[in-house]
Amino acid sequence: MRAARILLVALVALLAALPAAEAALAPAPSAVAANGTFYKVHAGRFADLFGESPALPAERAVLALDLVRPGEPLERWVVPGTEGEEVESSPALLFEEETSTLHLVWNRRIDINFERSQLVLRALTPEGWGEEIDLSAGSTEEKRAIRILVTGERYQTTIAGAPVELSRRIVHLVWMEPSSAGPRPYYSPLVFVEGRFVGWNPVVALEELVGAESPSPVPAAEALAWAPTLSSGRDGSELVAGFVDPRTSRVATVEIRVLPAELGQLADEARGSIIELGQTLFPADVPALAAEARGSIIELAGTFHPAVATHVADGAQATLLGADPGATLGQVADEARGSIIELVDQVDGSGLANGCAGEGELLEIPPLVPEEGRDFTHLLRLRAVRAFGAPEIGAEPPSLLVSPSGDRAMVGWISGTSLHYLETLPDGFWSGTHALDLTQIPIGDAFQALERRLARP
Repeated sequence: MRAARILLVALVALLAALPAAEAALAPAPSAVAANGTFYKVHAGRFADLFGESPALPAERAVLALDLVRPGEPLERWVVPGTEGEEVESSPALLFEEETSTLHLVWNRRIDINFERSQLVLRALTPEGWGEEIDLSAGSTEEKRAIRILVTGERYQTTIAGAPVELSRRIVHLVWMEPSSAGPRPYYSPLVFVEGRFVGWNPVVALEELVGAESPSPVPAAEALAWAPTLSSGRDGSELVAGFVDPRTSRVATVEIRVLPAELGQLADEARGSIIELGQTLFPADVPALAAEARGSIIELAGTFHPAVATHVADGAQATLLGADPGATLGQVADEARGSIIELVDQVDGSGLANGCAGEGELLEIPPLVPEEGRDFTHLLRLRAVRAFGAPEIGAEPPSLLVSPSGDRAMVGWISGTSLHYLETLPDGFWSGTHALDLTQIPIGDAFQALERRLARP
C-alpha cells in the first residue's frame, strides 16, 4: 500500500464513518499543540474527504489528518496504513507536548476470511510517522468510544556504568467492545522509554476490578453504556476511568496509578541480588542471606530517600526471615520483591492519601527485549473506587464525567439550547436534573464549570 499526502487549501466537510449516537458520545478527535498547530482526524470515504483523485478509489474508507499551522492554510493527509481495503472507525488522538508527539488510535475492521477488528496505534513525531502497533491482544470485537491520555516522567538509571536520565511515557487507553451482556469496557497501558515501545501491552477488562454489587435499581441507558471516560487524577501519575459495569448496569470508577520507574528497577534488581546471594547462603543460612540482602537493597535504593530505603530493606529482610522453610530460592526472592513493591507503594504520597496501597490489581509490564537501563518491569496499580446506581437521563446521547478521586460522577447531555446534568450525592444517590442555558453561557464555559465542580475537595 502506498501513502497519499494531499494538500487542501480550504476546509472540507466532515463525513464521519461512525453511527450518529457514537459520534455524539465520542470526544472531539482534535488537539492543539503549544505552538498553535491544530490537529483533527476524520474517518470516511476517500472521495468525501479528498474529492475526486486517482490516488485511491472514491469508496475507499480512510483516516484523514488535518493540520492547521498558525497563519497557514489547512493541510489534509491520508494517515499511512489506512489506504487499504480495511475499514477504519472510532479515531481518537492526543498531542503529547514534551515530546511533540501526536498519538492516533483507531479501530480497523478486516473482512478477509472472517470479520475481525484490531485496535491500532500510530504516532506522528517531528521526524515523521512511527511504526504501526497492533494493540488488540487477540480480541476480534469492534473497538468503539476510544479514550486516550498520556502520563510521563523521567527516571534515573545506569548505562555502561554511567548515571543517565531517561524519559518514560505511558499512553493509557480505554475503549468499549460489544458483548452478549452489553458494552464491555477495557483498559490498556502502552509504555514507551525514550520514544521506543517496550513491545507489548496488557489488556484489562475493567469490570473485573469491581467487587460484587447488586444490579442497579435503574437500568443504564444504552447510550451511557457506550460513553466511558478517562481523566486525570489527583497528580501526574494517576488517572480515573469511568464506565457502566455490564454485569450490574452500575456506573463504576477505577483508579489507575503509575508507580515510579525507579520502583520497578529496585524490585527487579533486588530479586536478582537475592538470587545471586542465595547461591551460597540458601537454604543453609537464611539469616545471613536476609542480612546481606538488606545491605544490598539499601545500596540499590540510592535514588530513594534514605529513610524509605531503610524501611524497604528492613521489610524485605523480615520477609526473607519469615519465608516458608520449604520454599525454593526463586519463591523466596519473589516474596521479597513483592514486599518491596508493597512497602514503597505504601510510603508513596498517593498511597497514603487514599489508603489503597496494596489493594486492587498490580499490572507488571516487563520489556519484550530488555536493554541496559530499560530492563526492568513497569508497574501500575488498578483498583475500584465507587459504583453508583445508573441515573435516569434524557434521550440525548450523554457524556460521563468523574472526579479526580473517582468518588463522584456526573452525567450531562445537551437538549435544545440547554446543557442538562445531574451528579452523585454524598450518599451515593443522584441529584435531580439541572440545566444551564446555553443561550447565555458559552458551552465551553459550561463544561469547564462542571469539571471544576467535580474537582472540588
